[in-house]
Amino acid sequence: MSFLLGAGFSVPAGYPTGKVLGGNILKTTKDDIWTYYGNLYNKGDNHETYIEFLLRLQTIYYTIHGNFNYEEFYDFLKSKHSENCCFLKKMSNTVGIKDSKTSISDIFEQIDDIYNQLVAFHINNNKKPNLAKYTKYKSLVSSYVDDNYVVNVHTLNHDLLFENIFDDAVKKYCDGFVFNKRKGVYEYSGSYVGNLLLFKMHGSLNYYNNYTRINNTNQIQKDPKQIKLPPNVSLQDIKLSKEVIIPVYHPDFLTGIQYKQTRYEEEFYNELQKKFIANLKTADKLIIIGYSGNDGGINDYIIDNLKRDAACFVLDYKEDEAKEVIHRIGLRTKRKDIRCYAVKSDLENVKESDFEETTYPKVYA
Repeated sequence: MSFLLGAGFSVPAGYPTGKVLGGNILKTTKDDIWTYYGNLYNKGDNHETYIEFLLRLQTIYYTIHGNFNYEEFYDFLKSKHSENCCFLKKMSNTVGIKDSKTSISDIFEQIDDIYNQLVAFHINNNKKPNLAKYTKYKSLVSSYVDDNYVVNVHTLNHDLLFENIFDDAVKKYCDGFVFNKRKGVYEYSGSYVGNLLLFKMHGSLNYYNNYTRINNTNQIQKDPKQIKLPPNVSLQDIKLSKEVIIPVYHPDFLTGIQYKQTRYEEEFYNELQKKFIANLKTADKLIIIGYSGNDGGINDYIIDNLKRDAACFVLDYKEDEAKEVIHRIGLRTKRKDIRCYAVKSDLENVKESDFEETTYPKVYA
């Protein structure tokens, strides 16, 4: 059995939708960033200037486009075209970046990291997610595990909601990470053991790129495997030990509508995509919760790989929206061998019969 969870899954816990997240990012002040992340920066460096540049750039982008989609803005930051815009060069003077050695490319290298910090800050701003709304979902998943299903949970979210829901479960989830006592962090092993398996396909707030020193020198090299910080441990806590080196100050997760797809070929994310494909090929049921159906890459994986004669259930409190997700994915037109059901329910009331085919007199394929 496979689950696919999108942003809507986390909304009942108090996490923002993509639209709300974009609005919050747009309202961010320099003090917000500096207060939250300032102790990671070196005093006297250019980070404060870069932060100011980023915030002004966001405002200009919003003024020009009339809206602010945080993932589209990230694509803008990563595009070659954006580096050559005349108004960006003028902006560099406006915020005091007048050093001829500091190019627009240099600026964008810095604000790229800072922007990821903004996204992480606003996702993580809910310190105590409302887990009470997930009691029945937890019971549902636990019942499948008890019945000896292998439950593969694929989530596109960066938050730690699923981990919090199942943190005290008798049967723990496995996410492929193994704790290294010597280093004090988890390292990705790619080995998944148990009946409840978690795949965070777009990264996580506690995943970081892993770098190691070369032969005890000051040189470092990137390890393709990720590391994960333990619960309640931050970058400030681990500092930069001799073995654990994190030269960037933001977690590693995928964003940008277009840019995220360029990273799918990286070893870590590529391995997660392959796990998703393999799990789709063996799933008797695919249960989709909180996913809009707007990610073309994810839709292609489902269309191309979901097991023949599998059943797909899309849960939404609006039946018409659930049907629309089925349509957006393409299951109605491209995979007529898949039985699709629009489940009118929500996470507070979800039950096992919602995902039993005998419950529905009509198939929406």
